[in-house]
Amino acid sequence: MQPIYYKKDMAVEIWVAIIVAVIGPAIITLLQKNINGFQFTKDVENDRKIFEILNTIKKEYHADRVAILQYHNGGNFYSGKSRQKVSMTHESYKETITKSLLHKFQDLPVSYFNSMAYHLVKEDKLIQLDVSQIEDIIFKRVLDEHDVKIHVSFGIYKKYVSIFPNKDFLSEKQKMVASLHLFFLNEDQKPRLEKSSYITVSSSISELTNLLK
Repeated sequence: MQPIYYKKDMAVEIWVAIIVAVIGPAIITLLQKNINGFQFTKDVENDRKIFEILNTIKKEYHADRVAILQYHNGGNFYSGKSRQKVSMTHESYKETITKSLLHKFQDLPVSYFNSMAYHLVKEDKLIQLDVSQIEDIIFKRVLDEHDVKIHVSFGIYKKYVSIFPNKDFLSEKQKMVASLHLFFLNEDQKPRLEKSSYITVSSSISELTNLLK
């Protein structure tokens, strides 16, 4: 009788294996779709909030255009070094403006914005310049083409924990992951901006930091 029980047990195992093989992937696919659907819904909601913030900043400072640039990985060189890229992901501008900048700032090398990025990371979280003073030639050329006279930028940073070798402690540091940009077509805006405390923008950057996670 022992061989008979063994065959029955084996048959059960075979059927279980078949069911798992057939149904398992279907369940995984269903779960993945639910997860992706949830993430899509979350991203759409976050984008809506981001545009609300940009519209508020645009209205508060009478900016002609407000945008966000995000820094990201663009693949690797043969040497293994990461290719750093930047893309404009969000933009809001006045109804009187007919051309978007969004399509012109996609997957560009960070080196196109080297001077701006350097100052934001190393020196200050705020840069305000007449476009004629911008050192990054390609960036300046695009702004000139769109009649921008004044450009203001803010770094958007995220904190992370850095583990130093040969140290017995963790260090909290921050890195710039994006930047907020205000564009003005009228040079008369400069005095108003210099007197501003940027309270609205500072508060908005905190919100943007959380939404861009």
